[in-house]
Amino acid sequence: MNQADNIIIQKLDEFIRKYYKNQLIKGLLYSVGLVLIFYIGLSTLEYFAEFGTTIRTILFYSFVFVSGYVISKYIIVPVLKLNSFGKVISHKQAATIIGSHFTNVQDKLLNVLQLQSVQDNYASLDLLNASINQKITELKPVPFTAAIDINENRKYLKYVAIPFLLLFSILIIAPKILKTGTKRLIHHSSYFEKEAPFQFEIENKDLKAVQQQDFVVHIKITGSQAPAEAFVVIKGNEFKLEKQKTDEFTYTFKNVQQDVDFQLSGGGFTSKPYKLTALPKPVLLGFEAQLKYPAYLNRKDEVVSNTGDMLVPQGTKITWTFNTKKTAMEFLFIFLIHF
Repeated sequence: MNQADNIIIQKLDEFIRKYYKNQLIKGLLYSVGLVLIFYIGLSTLEYFAEFGTTIRTILFYSFVFVSGYVISKYIIVPVLKLNSFGKVISHKQAATIIGSHFTNVQDKLLNVLQLQSVQDNYASLDLLNASINQKITELKPVPFTAAIDINENRKYLKYVAIPFLLLFSILIIAPKILKTGTKRLIHHSSYFEKEAPFQFEIENKDLKAVQQQDFVVHIKITGSQAPAEAFVVIKGNEFKLEKQKTDEFTYTFKNVQQDVDFQLSGGGFTSKPYKLTALPKPVLLGFEAQLKYPAYLNRKDEVVSNTGDMLVPQGTKITWTFNTKKTAMEFLFIFLIHF
């Protein structure tokens, strides 16, 4: 291939690079616009509909997959091809695109490429070269890259401007729509209470009850207004709370045997799920007290079993050993000293 041939190939390669550069710019505008409008749509829909965890999970991963596809197609692929990774358009395809812009060029350009491909099999090489050089001379002044006008991408700016205008309008007028909708979509597997004019607050330090004992849960309602009645919901069944004050209620779980999942409801709104944990009932199987008497008594040490009250000489050392089952023990020792 002579120098003239190289000039045509270089010009075609330059056109191909500009072709993918143009695709990248166009793709960026498309991608930003599509992803932004999809995000606004899903966040707004979630804010007003307040879907459950299943629907929110579907919406979240739909956004991830659709956004990934759009970004891959319109940004990542053009970037790779701009750097000659993967399959790019051929010189003949580039010639066809150029020819659609310069109508008097396509046939000459394709003819040059065809003649170059058969040089080795051509009988009269000098005649072939003369024919190629003549067409190359005619093509040299033609600016191939002018077939692509990057500035024409300005007309696609509307696909970005409209979503951005919508985004800023929502952020100014009602930012809670995007903030709340986005939070619920990101934490798609978490439960969210519906927006209510009041909130349930459990005042117990913890929700743990000893098996076979009653447990009283104390509920306080905060907010602009409180419901006249409130209920605890257990396995779909409602049980009325006992009203103590306008905003304070209680409910007694009778004879707790196992963990209890429940929710609180009132005024058409339901709280997040709660769990009352049942702790194993503590059992004291027995205990021993090892008595070590002071040396001045010359008294033999002894062990006393299951005796709560003991009268021992002053200076006696006592070591207790307790045999328990499922018990966390606390001790209060009261010593009565007589003189």
